[in-house]
Amino acid sequence: MSTLAITVPFHEDETLTSLCSRTAAANGITTAREFCTHMGFRFQHIVDGRPPAINEFAYITTRNAEYLRSRSLVKNGARFRIGREDVSKFDLVRSRARFCPKCLEDDLNGGSGPEASRGYGRLAWIFSCVRTCQKHNQFLHEATRARTAVMNDFVMMVQEATADASPLSQDAAPPSMFERYLEDRLAKRERSETWLNSLPLQVVLRVPEIVGSMIIHGHEFKYGALSVRQSVEASEEGFRVMAQGEASFVDFLKAMQKKALAGSGDLGGSLLYGRLYDILAHATKDPNYDSIRKIMRETAIDNTPIGPGNAIFGPVDRRKLHSVTSATNISGMHFLRLKKLLRAKGLIGAAEFDLSPHRIMIEAQVMEDFLAVVTTGLAVNECYDLLSIPRQQWQPLLRVTGLEPFIPANEETKVWPIFGRKSVQAVLDKALSMETIPYDGSEDLQDIKTVRKRTLCKFEEIYGLLLSGKLKKVAVDVRDRGLASLRVSLEEVRDLVQLDNHGGMSLRQAERALGTAYGVLQRLINNCHIRSRRAINPVNRCTQTVIDPSDVEEFNCTFVGLNSLVMQHRRAHATIRNILGDAGVTPAFPPDELGCTFYRRDEVEGKLTPKGHTN
Repeated sequence: MSTLAITVPFHEDETLTSLCSRTAAANGITTAREFCTHMGFRFQHIVDGRPPAINEFAYITTRNAEYLRSRSLVKNGARFRIGREDVSKFDLVRSRARFCPKCLEDDLNGGSGPEASRGYGRLAWIFSCVRTCQKHNQFLHEATRARTAVMNDFVMMVQEATADASPLSQDAAPPSMFERYLEDRLAKRERSETWLNSLPLQVVLRVPEIVGSMIIHGHEFKYGALSVRQSVEASEEGFRVMAQGEASFVDFLKAMQKKALAGSGDLGGSLLYGRLYDILAHATKDPNYDSIRKIMRETAIDNTPIGPGNAIFGPVDRRKLHSVTSATNISGMHFLRLKKLLRAKGLIGAAEFDLSPHRIMIEAQVMEDFLAVVTTGLAVNECYDLLSIPRQQWQPLLRVTGLEPFIPANEETKVWPIFGRKSVQAVLDKALSMETIPYDGSEDLQDIKTVRKRTLCKFEEIYGLLLSGKLKKVAVDVRDRGLASLRVSLEEVRDLVQLDNHGGMSLRQAERALGTAYGVLQRLINNCHIRSRRAINPVNRCTQTVIDPSDVEEFNCTFVGLNSLVMQHRRAHATIRNILGDAGVTPAFPPDELGCTFYRRDEVEGKLTPKGHTN
């Protein structure tokens, strides 16, 4: 087969079928199908991108066959491959003419050769998402139909559609960076490396319009309700989001999630992502969208309380966040009770407390650890029962062990303390592990309550000695349980808890040493005739008034009572008083002040004789 003498230029943004149609027109052949039949191959094979037909066409037009194949749309079932990318046939409009009259007019005025062969079909025009000509700021014209005989034959479709075609919209087309981007990408013009460029062409054709429609018209917009202009504006809005990169797209997803969580409904893909999820989950299984599906799935898991039991493009197998609602579902706890406990623990603030339960979110691991403790936690009364102790021993035990409630008391939410069961059990286990000897029923081994009572010490001291390992005799009576089964040595505890002697004399001891009555001693102290001080009794731990022995001795050396003189000299009180009075000796203190008479020893000495005579 010889080559053609007449050919036409192949523009960088032209379809291969348009080139074939224009070549036929330039050589005076009415239709592309007739031209291909004369050349020995089928036009439908050019339409479907079959290599043998393209090779034949390349030969007769003296063009590089590999280059023509790279510019063809290769049919593969319901999809077409363009270079290394593929798109769905439902995103293409090839069966009827779509064109910009002004572009064709420019082709006619600026081209050469037969007029019918000058206007060429742009690759971008066959994509349904391209609706405008950005060069001339107008909407594309589109024929309502085309005869089967001229389908995909650009020159013939335009000729037959001239009277029939009408613009998609009568008003001026809005500017669209989205459509300019598509034109450049389809024409393989140089582009910078961006996230959008890394996405499959199929994603770029559909997703920006869906995203923009959701932003402008809401989660559940309807395609059929949008005008052509609204679709162009939606595509542009979605393109602005996606052109800024993956982070911008994620921000859009988060904004959709926030709106969804502010409402009601079962948590899932449809609630979170509306129409975008419905299309990618149910309307198409195209793997080209898998990267978008993955981002949507991961963003949902990372930012919403979605987890096992939910589905986002299939069952979800992990959870990052829990809401109060999801935590309630797995714990069986009432949501209001759970909110109060979280508030008391400090995991949520006052502002969060007022939110609806499905909007209060906490890290999944934190929530699960919290629930593990709370659902098995113990109220104070339950702690008494587990430890088998009376209420009086609880606070001393807390002070010794440092045991803190997992949930502290909170007046705001009316929550009482809750202790972790494992923490309380650890205290019990440690106490029981202090057993050093078997219990033999001896009188010396007594329960803690009895030992405290008989040693007059504090529970805190006994538990401190026990848990610090200072007690050498500790037994367990298996007939009791908990801390009530512990038996400790009475004598050992008494020795360990007894305080150092304060070194003073009790008032009773001082009373006997002074040879006076208790009331007189009290008046001596009150009138500052003898010094006293307050000290802790080493046995019963009570504060008592004591007098130092040196002060008692000093008083005895300085003063002597009338009663002592009576006993010493065996004379009547009146006799001694008269003898001393005759000798000029007067009482050291006013008798009515103390209710007893004292004299200074140095004044009495030598004034009395055994027989009662004065010297």
